[in-house]
Amino acid sequence: MLKAVLITLGVLCLLFSLAVSAYVTLYKVKARNVSGMLLFVLLTLVIWIGAISVAVAGVMVHP
Repeated sequence: MLKAVLITLGVLCLLFSLAVSAYVTLYKVKARNVSGMLLFVLLTLVIWIGAISVAVAGVMVHP
């Protein structure tokens, strides 16, 4: 059960990060200000959280 939750969390984080990166790409002018930089930092953290969740789930599947 925990493996499924971690995999789902990782996939959702990656999908969310793709959506945010697409938004930033479409509105690059807004991404040049301070809030845009904060959004970029948040996006990076979300990508890392998703990647770590998938990695942990993979380790649990193949110990």
